[in-house]
Amino acid sequence: MKSIFTYIFKNNYYNDVISKYDEIRQKYLEAYKIWSKYHSVSDNGKFETKEIIASAYSEIKQVDSWKCTYNYLERNKKEGLKWFSKEKSLSYPTTKQYQDLKLIFENKKEIENLDYYWNEYNILMQTNSEAIRRFTDTYYTYNDIKNIALNRTKIKKISSAINKGHDCESQYKEAWRVFSNGRTFENISYAELSGINKEYFAIKEEYLRHYKEHESLIKLIYGKGLLAINSFTEQAIEQEKEIIKVLTLKSSNSTDLLKSVIHIQNETELKRAILNSEQYGNKCNFTSNFTIADFYEYRKQFDEIGVAFDDAVSIKCQNENAIKSYNSKKYGKAIVYISDYYDICIPTSDLSNYVNDYNNQQELRNKAKSIKSNYSKGFAALWSDFDLDVCDISQIQEIINNSIKIKDLDNEIIYKEKLQEEARRKQMEEERRKEELVYLLSCVFTWFQPTRSSLKCFSLFYYYPTNCDWNASEDEWEVRNLIWDFKANPNRPQSESEIRCRHERAMNKVLPLFKKVMSHYFGSNTSKLTLVCIPSSKKIVTERRYKDFSYELCSITGMDNGYDYISVLHEGEAKHLGGTTQAQISIDGSFFRDRYIVLLDDVITSGKSMEMTKNLLEQAGAHVIAGLSIGRTKHEREYSNPIDNL
Repeated sequence: MKSIFTYIFKNNYYNDVISKYDEIRQKYLEAYKIWSKYHSVSDNGKFETKEIIASAYSEIKQVDSWKCTYNYLERNKKEGLKWFSKEKSLSYPTTKQYQDLKLIFENKKEIENLDYYWNEYNILMQTNSEAIRRFTDTYYTYNDIKNIALNRTKIKKISSAINKGHDCESQYKEAWRVFSNGRTFENISYAELSGINKEYFAIKEEYLRHYKEHESLIKLIYGKGLLAINSFTEQAIEQEKEIIKVLTLKSSNSTDLLKSVIHIQNETELKRAILNSEQYGNKCNFTSNFTIADFYEYRKQFDEIGVAFDDAVSIKCQNENAIKSYNSKKYGKAIVYISDYYDICIPTSDLSNYVNDYNNQQELRNKAKSIKSNYSKGFAALWSDFDLDVCDISQIQEIINNSIKIKDLDNEIIYKEKLQEEARRKQMEEERRKEELVYLLSCVFTWFQPTRSSLKCFSLFYYYPTNCDWNASEDEWEVRNLIWDFKANPNRPQSESEIRCRHERAMNKVLPLFKKVMSHYFGSNTSKLTLVCIPSSKKIVTERRYKDFSYELCSITGMDNGYDYISVLHEGEAKHLGGTTQAQISIDGSFFRDRYIVLLDDVITSGKSMEMTKNLLEQAGAHVIAGLSIGRTKHEREYSNPIDNL
């Protein structure tokens, strides 16, 4: 009976109760179920119950926002939600109880922080796991994960020291062996690793190589002053640099420098004195069975032909490969004999004649090698895998004689390979762009499609024209005025300053909303898009409406701005003012080719303007992804605007 009396005497109130009840059951059914379960409300269909449900409209709507927040976290911050649920002893996935949803909603920021810790931990584990093991012995609990995430900088420092250590371990194996002294890498402390000087390791590595070859000489030079080989102190490294310098000197003063620090007489010094040599013991060293008497006789032979022993050493070093080749053929051993130092200095000797022929042939072989190196593709096409060191000299000469042919063939092959590579590159680029286009189109898959356009479009608000058969609410009038002010083309007289002031105010309101839309649907991919604002039929209106707006929107979203590349060529008349002449639009085709376009208009009704501009841009080779607008014309009332659902 109460519902009957209410209907009769409070008709408006009755309608409001029924309207809210129906809206709750239609739009917020899941939220209503959660609310009703929590409050133990059972819908028996009676008006009194509907009245109770309608009175909880705001609370139910709040529960719906909790549910949306949970869905968002479940979709985007899943690990943080799991973490929070464990800490709060909530079931996961949640049964979506009233108190659980409320708690999750109230702690959204904390959940996002926990998710950040989890992601940061995973990133560090992928790239710095060894450093993490040194930072903490365990990393299995959520508290450990948070601790690792919050100490990213310290872990990075540890990782840097470890990487430096591994670099030295890889590049300077002998120096590392001395440094580690039998320890595994894991047993070397962070303090030692962070104190590593890679330059010291490079010097130590070179020093160890010399030490292995000249241990006796080094000990002879420095005696008790020689620092320990496993020392990495600055003093030890400076000493080793000095030793390296001494051992690598090539000038005639090297022996003098050595003599200045050697204070002990030895056999090598005696042999060097007999031969009057600075090179003996450095560039050559004869066997021990070559006696001191033999050295005196050897010196006599060189004096007779008027050649200094060190000159013979230089000639031997310059022709060592030729000498070894001669001995290999004659004696079966590719070595240098003591007698070769003397024989190479006799111009008429068999060895000298062989060496001259060998060097002449080697010069030709080197020329052929140069041709092979410089024109490798042309060479391979004619001679395949040809060993220039062992082939007959006649074949070497043939290669030299055909150098021009080899060069031309090499250029031809390279040119063909470049053409093939360019074709492959273009194919890969085309495939990449196709994949990119498919992905960008998938970002707007859920947007609505106007009746007269093939584009998916998103409008911030529903725009209800003044000819709708109801009285517009305050919010609906606010949207109308927002769009009219943005259009910057009022029906009633206004000064230019007032038009621009109203437009700027409207522009500042919609800019953050459009940024929100682009970030939500495209994320970081907005930088791949180009914004094109559909021009008005008048040039001055287009400039008022879009010049500053397009610049600002592109600045905050990262999109490219197409404003300067599309313009009104011939003005038309606005249709809503009764105009029949259509504006002619001009575009810069070279700018738009292969670009991904997002169109923007103030209001979308049928989508015809969107479709026309889309076709014009696609004729120039652009790919139009979607459309945006402030308003979308509607004649049936909606209870929320599209932007409210983001």
